[in-house]
Amino acid sequence: MRNKSFKLSLAFIAMLTILVACATYGGEATPTLPPSPTALPPTPASPTETLIPPPRFFTEEFDADALHWEIFLTNGDQTLFGHKIEEGHWSFMLGGKYMYVYAIYQPETYREVRIDARAANQGQNKNFTSIICDFSLKEGWYEFNASNDGRYYLLHGIWDASLNRPRYTVLVDGGSNLIKYNNGVNEYGLICKGRMLTLFINGEEIRIIEEKEFALRSGQVGIGVSSFDVLPIQVDFDSVTVSEPPQE
Repeated sequence: MRNKSFKLSLAFIAMLTILVACATYGGEATPTLPPSPTALPPTPASPTETLIPPPRFFTEEFDADALHWEIFLTNGDQTLFGHKIEEGHWSFMLGGKYMYVYAIYQPETYREVRIDARAANQGQNKNFTSIICDFSLKEGWYEFNASNDGRYYLLHGIWDASLNRPRYTVLVDGGSNLIKYNNGVNEYGLICKGRMLTLFINGEEIRIIEEKEFALRSGQVGIGVSSFDVLPIQVDFDSVTVSEPPQE
């Protein structure tokens, strides 16, 4: 029995030698992959650690980073745009002509909302400070633009992929003595509620519009700054308030 086992072992070794020789001289041997690492179980959160969801309604006074806002340009050279949070305000600095800069609050969409922004103009008067509601690149958005020279516009904007830029339609325009000129601090407000859009300047209601053409019903909110042909432009946002509009 030992002789038979010994003969089988010799035969197995001979076969193994032939296989190794074939792998070495007849072609490249297939490498053996190491076993996949075993995934470690997730580390449980500390009992004292609580994740706080972003607020739906809030006043942002820019005491820290604007974590939940996404900034993008729809026109202009991005290298000529800068922003910073410092001493309780969010500064937008535009060094190029015809730049359109937006900051959109990401965590929430709203069907009915009021957004108010308090902003100080630190550069030239020829620019727009914007507040935005019902924002969607696909469906468009409403944009209330005001300038320190006393003009204001309510626009519908929508992204045009064929042009790689937005298209705008003027819904209303006008002028107001409520806007503080030069380096004054102004508060602008916009209520988006169904078809009704209400504009505010420094606490005064200036216009109510029933908007039927585009009929946006929900979206994100945001702020923005635009430059034209006069530079430099700097707008400091002291605060932004997003709130539930009053119910009738």
